[in-house]
Amino acid sequence: MQYRDETIQRLNYLDQIIASKMKSLSTAPEGRIDISKRNGTTQYYQAERGKKKGSYIHTADLSLAKALAQKFYDQLILKKAMAEKKFLEKLLAHWEAGAIEDLYEKMNPARQKLITPIYVPDSIFVENWKAVTYEKKPVSDDVASFYTDNGEHVRSKSEVMIANALKKHHIPYRYEYPLQLGKVTVHPDFMVLNVRERKELYWEHYGMMDDYDYRENAIAKTRKYIQNGYYPGDTLISTEETRKQPLDNIYINSIIKKYCL
Repeated sequence: MQYRDETIQRLNYLDQIIASKMKSLSTAPEGRIDISKRNGTTQYYQAERGKKKGSYIHTADLSLAKALAQKFYDQLILKKAMAEKKFLEKLLAHWEAGAIEDLYEKMNPARQKLITPIYVPDSIFVENWKAVTYEKKPVSDDVASFYTDNGEHVRSKSEVMIANALKKHHIPYRYEYPLQLGKVTVHPDFMVLNVRERKELYWEHYGMMDDYDYRENAIAKTRKYIQNGYYPGDTLISTEETRKQPLDNIYINSIIKKYCL
């Protein structure tokens, strides 16, 4: 589930912080920094444990003051990070033992049909999402026959590549699902479901970007998306190609890993 994944990511981040601060503290100078103001001038002192008065740090040795100040900061960060890690590890252990969101999935299917759960498991959510029916945009007879691994008739070889890559990564999608942009109905090449975030994305592929009219229409279409609240890098994905720079699987997979998984 999403919050578990986010917790694991946070724990990994904390581990990196803890390791980094422990390393920096191992080479930090002895003592602590004391700061005072005298006659409007800030003065720094290196204080040692057990001693009331520290040694004055001259301006020429300001790097020592910075190192001691950094040490103070790193100690606070380390203490806070270790406390947060301990808390999150307990929380994660509790979830792994079974969260309330898991109860529905463990029930008998006959009982499930009688219940409205607080959380629909991913498997059921995806099944319901894929079960939605819609009227597809007709493919004219003069369009070459390109078929995906799911048996869909699409309009180009590039769309076949995208569809097959999505299937390979087990990402649910709908081909040319109608979307209302203001008063206009458009049919994005793919409507994609990011299951982890339960977020719907629209993927447009522009395959003739070296053609002036095509390129102008592509730009206008992207602006239409933005005007209706669909922003590139958020809910809108776009890929492009020209004759000299065709679409390839490395490009497609990088997009999928960034936005769809």
